[in-house]
Amino acid sequence: MSEQRQHRRKTDHQNAKIHSLGLDLFTYGTLVLSALVLAVTIFWLFYPYKVMTITNAKMSRTVVTQGDIVTYSNDYEKFSGLESNTTRQFIDGLIFDAGNYRSNLPVGSGHVVRELPIPETLPPGNYHVLVTLRYRVNPLRVITVSFRTDEFKVLPKPED
Repeated sequence: MSEQRQHRRKTDHQNAKIHSLGLDLFTYGTLVLSALVLAVTIFWLFYPYKVMTITNAKMSRTVVTQGDIVTYSNDYEKFSGLESNTTRQFIDGLIFDAGNYRSNLPVGSGHVVRELPIPETLPPGNYHVLVTLRYRVNPLRVITVSFRTDEFKVLPKPED
């Protein structure tokens, strides 16, 4: 009997070692995986992404009438092939939404001209347009690039 007990104890001890080794591998694997996930998260959150720079934003006219269509232009340098979600707003102390659109300008330098309808309901006054481009660079971060045009005046629509 004592031989069977010794054999059983030896087998139990070997099984315990194997079980312990499996738990150690699982624990270390989990720690390594967690460290990698943390490193990627920190990189995604703090890396200084440079998506686009915008210069020379100008309106085509300085005086417009309610209901007109005006253009604005700007120079850009784009460093990434990402698509943007773009919002435009008329600002004169109050903010009036001018619509959203998606765009994907080519990578590199360029010049862009966009049409902007002046709503017939936009009150007369002095305005500038704030254009905000939002780029989703990874699952955790959105980079925002904004520019504003020079000031222009909106006049009332003439009576017919």
